[in-house]
Amino acid sequence: MTSERVVQRVILAIVLVGVLFRAIILVSSDNFTGGICTERLMAAMKIREDPSLARNFSAALGPLHLYLMALAVPFSSSDVALGPRLVTLLFSLLLLWCFARFTRLYFDETTALGATVLAAFYPLHAIYSGLTMSEVPFHALLFACLYAYERYRRDSQHAGWRLAASAVLFNAACLTRFESLVFIPLLVLGLRGCPRRHQWAFGLGICCAPVAWLGMNWAWAGSPMAFLTGSMEQSRAEIAHNRLHG
Repeated sequence: MTSERVVQRVILAIVLVGVLFRAIILVSSDNFTGGICTERLMAAMKIREDPSLARNFSAALGPLHLYLMALAVPFSSSDVALGPRLVTLLFSLLLLWCFARFTRLYFDETTALGATVLAAFYPLHAIYSGLTMSEVPFHALLFACLYAYERYRRDSQHAGWRLAASAVLFNAACLTRFESLVFIPLLVLGLRGCPRRHQWAFGLGICCAPVAWLGMNWAWAGSPMAFLTGSMEQSRAEIAHNRLHG
C-alpha cells in the first residue's frame, strides 16, 4: 500500500471519528434554545408548513441553509430540531474532509494530519456542528470551493471541470452567508496565467448567485443591500434581548 493511500485512510479515519464526536455532542445537548438557533429553526418550520413563506428568509443570511433545514424537518420525531441539526452535522463532515485535503495541497502530510486532528476535536467547532446555524455549512461549501479551485490552478489545462465545480460551490456558499462576496476579486485575481476563457467563464459564473441575491433583496425588501441593514437590525435586536433577560 502506497504512502499516499495510507495518509488518505488515516485522514478519513480522523474525519469519521471527529464526526462521531460531534454526533455524541449533538444527542447529548439541545439546540441552545433562544437566540438565532431558535429563530432559524422556527423559520424553517414555517416554510415547511407554508412554502409560500420561502422568500421570508433573514435578510442578513442567504436562504440555502434555511431551505435545507425546512426539507429536513419531517425527519424529526419527538425533537423537531433533530432533522435540521443533522443537516449541519453532515456539512461538518464535508468541511473536515475538504479542510484536510486543502491543507495537504499547501503543507506536508504531517502538518495536514495535525491540522485535521485539531479541527476534528476543536470544541467550539464541534458544538457549532450540531446547531441550526449557518456557519458550518458556509465554511464547508467555501472550503470545498477553494479545494476544487486550487486543484484546477495546479492543472489548468486539463481540469476545467474542477473550476466549474468550484464556481457552483462558491455560488452555494454565497446563498448561505454574504461573507462570500469578499472572495470574488481574490478568486478572479488568483487565475492570472490560466486560460483566458476559463478566467472569464469563472468570473461571470461566480457572480450568478450574488447578483440573484441582490435582486431578491431589491424585489422583496426594497433595496439590493437590504441584507446589510437587516444584519445590523438583527444584531441590535439580539443585544436588546440579551440585556432584557440579563
